[in-house]
Order: sequence, then structure tokens, then C-alpha cells
Amino acid sequence: MGVKGLWLLLRNKGHAADIHGKPSCPIPASKIWVDVCGSQFSTIRYAYSIAHSDTNNAHRRLEQQLIKLGKKDELVLYVDGHPAAEKANTHHQRKQNLLKARERAYRALVTLEDRLQTNKRIRKHHMKTVYKELASAFSWTMKDRRGFVDYMANNGYEIILCATEADVKIAADCQEVDVVVTGDSDLLFYKSVPVVWRPMG
Repeated sequence: MGVKGLWLLLRNKGHAADIHGKPSCPIPASKIWVDVCGSQFSTIRYAYSIAHSDTNNAHRRLEQQLIKLGKKDELVLYVDGHPAAEKANTHHQRKQNLLKARERAYRALVTLEDRLQTNKRIRKHHMKTVYKELASAFSWTMKDRRGFVDYMANNGYEIILCATEADVKIAADCQEVDVVVTGDSDLLFYKSVPVVWRPMG
């Protein structure tokens, strides 16, 4: 997400990040503004892929990850809304890539099923291909996003479903003593964002 290659460029230029766990906020009064999609996509993909009809379980898994970032009253959560009109071409390309990934996932599953039915040996790369393509084909539906927003609001969190992309809203709301949590390097370019925490696996 964000500017391609920027995180690597910063590292190569000697801008080393503190990777020794979650640092303290600049001052106790600061807020932690969280780009949910931009910082927790791996968790979202895992939780909602296995949720089936039990989306509440997926909501709980995502909540468990988010609460590691700070106390409930410190967090302000932002969820991406609909694609911005200004990025229509980018989102069109993403949609095409998603459709291609789904086609590849289907072919990988057909291959795996065929090998099972014909008693052919299943090798590690068959399973890895299925997993990889299914992961690439995932998208967090707007229905599930709204469900998560309602779930978290009902549990007392401050959470916003943005009109478009979360980074624009975060940059508008962020104060000079606040911290932003995101994996999206776009937020490094906003003057209003003083500190960015990038979650690492």
C-alpha cells in the first residue's frame, strides 16, 4: 500500500525504525489513530476467510489484534469506505487483479481436486499454490466492514467508517501529539501526521 518501495528506500537510507515493541505515546493525552485496513489486513484476511457465517468470531479476532495497540480510550479506529473517485483507475486495476487471482485460485483448486480423485501424489507446492491464490483473491466486503464498525461501536470503541479512504480522514483529524498506526506509506507525506507506527509481522 502507499508509495511502492518507500519503506525499503527509507531503510536503505538509514532511517531505521524502532522494532523493540510498542513505544509509549508522545504524551499521555495523545490519541492513537488506527488505519484498520492499512494496518491489520493479514488479520482481516485470515479472520474473515474462515468466518463463514459466524462473522462475530471474525470481528472478535480483529478486535483482539487492535487492542494490542493501546487502551480502548486511546484508540480511534478508521475503516476504509467506498473507493475514491480520484483513484478510479487504480481501483479498476485492483478489481481486475482480484478477478485474475480468483481465476488462478479456482484452477489451483481444480488441480488439487483432480489429483485427490485420481490418487496422485499431493506435493507441498500444490497446497502452497492454493493458499497463495486464495489469499490474493480475498477482499473485505463492505457488508463485513459495516458489521465490524457496528460490533466495535457497540463495545464502546470510537470507530469511523470513512466516506472513502481512511488515510485522508486520519490526516485531517490527526493532531501534533498523536500517533498513526498504518502500513500505508502515504501517511508519511501528510504534514499533520507527526508519528507513524508500522505494524510488523
